[in-house]
Amino acid sequence: MTDSSHGTPAPQRRLLHLLFEEQAARTPDRVAVRSPGASATYGELSAESDRFAAALRTRGIGPGAAVGLHLDRSVGYVAAMLGILKAQAAVVPLPPSYPHARLQEILAFARLDALIDGTGGLPHGPETPVLALDELRSLGPHAGVPPTTDDSTRVAFVLCSSGSTGRPKMIARSHRSFFHRLEWTWSEWPYVEGEACVQKSHMTTTHAIYELFEPLLQGVSVHIVPDEDVRDLQKFWDFLRARGVTRLLIVPSMLQVSLDLPSFVPPPLRQVVLMGEYLQPRLAGRALAAFPATTAIFSIYGSTEASSTLVCDVRASWREDRDLPLGRPIAPEVRPQVLGPDLRPVAPGESGLLYMSGPALFEGYFRNPELTAAAFAKAASGERHFNTQDQVRLAPDGAIEYVGRVDHTVKVRGFRVDLGEVERALLQHPRVAQAAVMLDGPATESPALVAFYAPAVDRNDVLGRLKEQLAPYMLP
Repeated sequence: MTDSSHGTPAPQRRLLHLLFEEQAARTPDRVAVRSPGASATYGELSAESDRFAAALRTRGIGPGAAVGLHLDRSVGYVAAMLGILKAQAAVVPLPPSYPHARLQEILAFARLDALIDGTGGLPHGPETPVLALDELRSLGPHAGVPPTTDDSTRVAFVLCSSGSTGRPKMIARSHRSFFHRLEWTWSEWPYVEGEACVQKSHMTTTHAIYELFEPLLQGVSVHIVPDEDVRDLQKFWDFLRARGVTRLLIVPSMLQVSLDLPSFVPPPLRQVVLMGEYLQPRLAGRALAAFPATTAIFSIYGSTEASSTLVCDVRASWREDRDLPLGRPIAPEVRPQVLGPDLRPVAPGESGLLYMSGPALFEGYFRNPELTAAAFAKAASGERHFNTQDQVRLAPDGAIEYVGRVDHTVKVRGFRVDLGEVERALLQHPRVAQAAVMLDGPATESPALVAFYAPAVDRNDVLGRLKEQLAPYMLP
């Protein structure tokens, strides 16, 4: 077993960086994170993140601040991220893969307290202090790291997503909002000696946070997969085999393309978690046939606002002639309800909208109280219920079955895309007068995003302008 018998933390101690420090004290010499050409032990990562936290504090960055992090996924990224959390601030991932126009739009709206730039040349306004990564690294820990206050409701991450207004939507997630999922893994599927995990997901997703903190807070080494190896699926699976990876979180569409590879043979994983898209039954059947019976396979449902809320054991639930249920609450504190138009619970067998309540929810949309208020319905008890915008059916046995979306949001390779944002970007082309964007097939089968526009304009010209405004996963 790993040196991680600390059990479930008390609610007020559900702080990601605090549990990291406790793990670092138990296993200071164990390798925590590896990337090609670099690695750091728990002790080294703790010391490096302390330096970042101290340097931020000397610049007035403390509790309640929001700090942008413009850096590729790496050991240095993990250290800087932990340093921001130790300074009791929130991490705002700003991927270098985003086009400059999109980054400028985010920065103009977010009005961040500081920005850590690890690449140089990031566009920003004069109101945002820019801190060079190398300069922060050069400072010693002489300033000291302030003691952590036990406030697990403090925002830990602000994650950018596609928004219906045509601008990025920024979702504030507290420390405690991740622990229902972390504790499910630690209690239901505890790590054993010799395990290894990978971090491969885009840093603006909750996937990336789970990939990193689930193993890291339990003394298990995490391998960071380079972007080029994630894009080349043959290299990706070879990477897993070469490093003896034992668990994998993957988007269903990525698994589907992997299963189509010639002579695909999966590595002997202990667990596979599918999340980010609805798992259609045909793909579930293929996964069960491809992976050995010793591999546990789960489908986990949720959005960035309420991620990992329902879990389905695919092996136990799969039936060839019926859809997979979304699952049951992953923890007692996750409370789903299927409500009709009158906000009353529907009867078994009927359809309604899925609402979520409990501490697994996000804190709100960053600097947008109006949008936050519109996302919730208030029950007679006064409790807030988040409207997922997913239409579902309540099965007679209590399981929740997916029907479809009721808004213009779709999932593309696990990323949420609001069709209206892509349409608005198309209409910004000076010669495009009409535009429509849609999925090229049923949403349950991971189709491509396609765009139609009029009048006829050179396709490469239109696509080139879209690349200047949209994240790569939003391009039709």
